[in-house]
This record gives sequence, C-alpha cells and structure tokens, in this order.
Amino acid sequence: MMKDFTAAAQDMLIELENGLRGPFAIQRNYEFDGHTYASHAIYGNNDPRKMMFIKAIQRAQNSFEFVYLDVCRTMTEEKLNFYFDTLWKMTREVVPWDLESHMYTMLTMLVLIDKEPEKKLVKQLKRFQCRRECTPNEPDNGWSVARLCLIDVHTGKVYCNAQGKPAAERSMSAIKKALTR
Repeated sequence: MMKDFTAAAQDMLIELENGLRGPFAIQRNYEFDGHTYASHAIYGNNDPRKMMFIKAIQRAQNSFEFVYLDVCRTMTEEKLNFYFDTLWKMTREVVPWDLESHMYTMLTMLVLIDKEPEKKLVKQLKRFQCRRECTPNEPDNGWSVARLCLIDVHTGKVYCNAQGKPAAERSMSAIKKALTR
C-alpha cells in the first residue's frame, strides 16, 4: 500500500538528512527570503594549496556546499519558477563571494514532490542553468553553480537540471532507504 504524501515525505527527509550527516551541519526549518525550508545543510572545506609564481605562496582555498531540502506537494510552473528565482538570488546573497580564499560554492535544492511533474516542467528544469563565475579582475572570488532536483517521494524518481545529476546520484541510497521504510 502506498503511503500518503506527508508520511512518505517525512521518511524521505529523514533519510536524506541522515545521508548528509557527518560532513554537513544540518539545520531544520531554515528560512530564506520569507520561505521556510524543511532542512538546510552546510559543508565547508578549507584546502591549502601551493600556487607557483616566482616563489611558492601558501594560499587556502575554501569551497562550500549548501543543501536545501523542501517539500512541494504539487509542482506547478509558478512554483518551479520560484525555485529558479530563489537559486539565482542565493548565488548573490548566500555565496561568500567576498571571502578572498573562496574557490567555489555548490547550491543544491532537493524538492520532494507527490507525483511526476508535467513534461513541460521537466523540460524547463533540464534547461535551467545557474552558474556564476568571477574573473580575477572582479572584487568577488571563485564560482558557483546551482543544482535543482525534484524527487518523487512514491517512486524515488529524480528529475534534475544537468548540474543536479551528481546530487541526484549522491542521494540515491537515501531515497532507496526511504522507499523501503
């Protein structure tokens, strides 16, 4: 028997959060720009690297990943555009561009849905690209990319933009565990 959406989404959220535990710091009920997300996870990595010019210079390189988990029973074009706009806004407001040692930031949005989205929405999602790269002449540093994945809580099928494929693959074991709960 198929679980109702609320129970299935709760099981999926628990397993996705469990899959992020360890390197990620998780916060429940995270608010951004007036919208509350079920969970927010942050991972930061400080990687010392040597850059060779005339002499070796030690410089730390910081990379980040921010993961947002949300629940959206019915995906509509309006809601999909909301997620597109939010990810673009996050590239401006969440990414630590002013950090001198900023190398890159991944913004990952995992949205739990009740059923397969309409074909036109899947097509729009696949075409969605959100990447910003700063040149060395700009005051900001590094680059960022946004990944958007819609996860059907009943089938485990993941719909994502091209950049979201690695996030979808990383989430598959958690999705499978949630489906067997």
